[in-house]
Amino acid sequence: MANTPLNRILKTADIQGAMKAGLIKYSLLERNIEEIMIGDHVVITLGSEATIPIDKAPMAGQKVTRRFTNTWIKENNEWRMFARHASNICDEDK
Repeated sequence: MANTPLNRILKTADIQGAMKAGLIKYSLLERNIEEIMIGDHVVITLGSEATIPIDKAPMAGQKVTRRFTNTWIKENNEWRMFARHASNICDEDK
């Protein structure tokens, strides 16, 4: 599940559908993990990222910077993303 910068909550099937439709597609994704918190079967990563959306994605062709929080859980000896929150950072010069 993801709380997206578009003010929408997307579940797994929504995310997969948006990816297939070209609504989540990037020519660039740079992620800077600034903090990692580790629990028994949970890891939370926090930081910033920059993307350049393409295709039918909102803000296609523009560089988008945002803050993120990703929550990972360990199931059957494998880590998978369980939840994500991302907020676009406004460029005050625009």
